[in-house]
Amino acid sequence: RAGRHRRGNRRKRQPVVGIKPSIFRWARISAGLSIDTVAEKLKQHPDKIKAWEAGKTTPTYLQLEKLAYKIYKQPLAIFFFPSPPRKKRSSNYE
Repeated sequence: RAGRHRRGNRRKRQPVVGIKPSIFRWARISAGLSIDTVAEKLKQHPDKIKAWEAGKTTPTYLQLEKLAYKIYKQPLAIFFFPSPPRKKRSSNYE
């Protein structure tokens, strides 16, 4: 059991695959945050956030969870969408 638990933690520290870079930028802008602010909240260098948004690297699963839930306030699944979600249209009815 302990070995399985350790392997699971190791996987969470591996880069996540299958995320479109445009989703990172969309999520950050939707949250109204700068790259520097996101980097500070994650305790990472701003160049790392820029690399994620450029598609050069990806965060680990643990970093992605923190980005989604604590920083961007978005469901984790959004980061696996093929493109950024469209903004909800406001209703003409009240």
